[in-house]
Parts: sequence; structure tokens; C-alpha cells
Amino acid sequence: MKYRNIAFLSVFFLFFGNYSHLTSQSNPKLYLHFVTHNEENDVFLTNYSYYILNRNNIIQLANTVVSKNVKWNFQSDHAFLRAVIKYDTGSTTNNTNGKNIIRWLVEDMGVTCDPHAHETSYNYADVAHLHDSLGITATKVVGGFLYDTIVNGNNWENLEAGIYGRQYPWVFWKPDILWGGGTQNHFADPQVYGAFKPKSMAEYWVHDPARRLTLIGNGCGNKIWDTSSVGYIFGKIKRITDAIDAHSLPDTGFYTAAIFISSGSLTTTVINKFSQVVDSINSLVGQNKVEWKEISAAKQIWDSVYNRQPFWIKCENLPPLGIEQISNSIPSQFTLYQNYPNPFNPETIINYELRVTSYVQLKIFNVLGEEVTALVNEELRPGTYEVSWDASDYSSGVYYYKLISKEYTETRKMVLIK
Repeated sequence: MKYRNIAFLSVFFLFFGNYSHLTSQSNPKLYLHFVTHNEENDVFLTNYSYYILNRNNIIQLANTVVSKNVKWNFQSDHAFLRAVIKYDTGSTTNNTNGKNIIRWLVEDMGVTCDPHAHETSYNYADVAHLHDSLGITATKVVGGFLYDTIVNGNNWENLEAGIYGRQYPWVFWKPDILWGGGTQNHFADPQVYGAFKPKSMAEYWVHDPARRLTLIGNGCGNKIWDTSSVGYIFGKIKRITDAIDAHSLPDTGFYTAAIFISSGSLTTTVINKFSQVVDSINSLVGQNKVEWKEISAAKQIWDSVYNRQPFWIKCENLPPLGIEQISNSIPSQFTLYQNYPNPFNPETIINYELRVTSYVQLKIFNVLGEEVTALVNEELRPGTYEVSWDASDYSSGVYYYKLISKEYTETRKMVLIK
């Protein structure tokens, strides 16, 4: 194998130990799943019109998912599930073959429905019970958790041995898979490709083969909103497949990621944007670089093909790519996107879109307004661009990055934490 950055790869050996036990893949794929969440504070249960609107959007999205051969993990909190129990009767179910929408998604559309909980009034066992009561078998996937925080006396470590319900105390639920570890308010969420078994909250990044729960990584925060750029999201997926192709990442690697939508934000605009993103990604599927897999199926590949050997890459540790045009589609406007990850250490990625050919400068400034470096200083054609900044030689603190052209100027803030 040939690698472009030996110093970078030393990080992998520290994490993964003995490579001789890993299964080498000539061109490993990126296993990609589509995930949605219903959140606890959504008003499904108290607002029938809101529930019906969201229900119709879910049906529209499901038809899109099936038509494009995408694998979907539909993750629901108690608020949505209780609304299904309350409202999905009689004529409401006419457009789902007389079934509640959860049963219809699973039985008719082939969607995987996972529990999702905030561990407040309803815990994960309660949410799993609500799935069972709607006529499906709850999966063993923890659809979102706080990786370093105790909430209401609970944390993800309790799930290792299984838990009893809070609302339904006779119900016992014991999962196998962790997905979507985050922080409160999603500030500086850990973003990772791969799979491993976290030892504990205190030693989250230590693999412990004796643990039951396997973390399946969700990649670099590929979230779709109505304001999202198709080229920006596709570029983040293409970045990892390009790095695999260039052997900048190990051929022994197990790579997983997700495309995410908040179910409460579903609109026709968001669904159409999702469709465009999938069309772009499916070009990589056709090249055998990406394969759609729901979370449990990805874990089965890790179990069998990779022999459960730990492998993970934090997004900030991906090899730098410099300036790269990731789409030549002509955007409708100039845009400078928020860097990711943010906060970061020591590398971050900045994406921007150009509507016309422009002489472009992308500069970094400190809090005193002093220029510390220029990342871009050249004429560029219309399209979507990505540039990385390695801040290894700079101190922690707040920095500003500014995109400057004749037609457009914008500044955004980022935080370096070492």
C-alpha cells in the first residue's frame, strides 16, 4: 500500500493497534445510511394538523427513498410514536394501506425504524415498547445519545447491561449498537467514520473488545436543511471516497457515514434537496465507491468481513486536500459556509460557492484583525470549492475567515481548541 502522509497514519496505529489482523480491501467502500430523527419537543401529540402534515411529508420522503434504493433508519422519539397511536386510525391510514405509518414504513417500504430517546420522561426501553405496541419489533440500535453526559441519572453506559422502562417499568430493552453520539446542544459533537466499542464515558476513545455496545460512526455531520447546498454535502462524501481512492487512508479501513434530516423540518423543498443529494451520491454508488447500508447491516459487515477489529477516523484527522473544486455546477449565488468541524483541532474544512468566474481571496484573521494566512489567492471558475486549514502552528482561540471577491465579501468565525 502507498500512503501520502506517514505522519498522519501514525494516528491510526495509535488508535488501532496491530494492523495484521485487519482484512485488507483493495478498494474499501463507504457504507452510507440515511437517518432521520423525530425530536421530543416536536408538537406531534398536541397538534393534529402538524402531525398530519409531517406524516404526509414522511410518505413523500419514503417514496423517494424507495425509488432511489436508499437505506433509511427512521428514528422516533416518544412524542411522534404516541401521536401515531393516537391519530393513525380509520381514514387517516388510507394512504398507508390501512396501517399505522410505522408498520407501513417497515412492512411496505422496507425502512428500518429505530428507537430514539432523550432519557427524560420516556427512556429508551419505553420508546422500544412504543415501537412494539405499534406492531413492529424494536431494533437494537440506540438512535442518538450523549457520549459524555449524564442525563436524569442515565448515560449510555447503562445501556450496556440493558434497562427497564420508566413509563413501562416491566419492559426491558438491551441494545447492540450505538449511533450518533453527540453533546448537549450539539456543540463540538464527535464526528467519526468507522466502528469500535467505547470503553466508558471517561475513556470513550478507548476500544474495549469486552464491551457489548458497538459504535457505528456517522461521518462528518452531513445534515440536509432547506438552505443546504447539494454540492457542499456531496463534496463531503466525495472527500472521503477520494481519500480512499488515493490511498491516503488505509485500505484496511472500515468507513461509515450518514446523511441526516430532522423529521420536524421536513418540507417539499427539503425532500427535493435530499433527492438531488442522493442523485449525486448514487454516481459514486455506480462506481462501487459507496454502498447504502442501514446501521445494523453495516455492523454485520464489521462483524464478518472486518472481524470486529476497531477502526475509526475523526473528521479533523482526515488528510488535507488543499483547494479542490468539488462541483462545477453553477450555483445561484455566492456563499461562504460555516467551517467544519467547529471548534476544531488542528484542521478544519471551509467550503464556498462562486456564481461567476472571480478572482478570489480566502484569508484567516486573528481576534486583533491581523491577517495570519491566506488560503486562496487566485482566479477561480464558477462552482463549489473546498479548502482545508491546518492550524497546527497556531495557538488556541477565535479566528475569522473572510472570502473576498469583486462581487462578494463575507466573514465567519471559527474556534481552534488544542
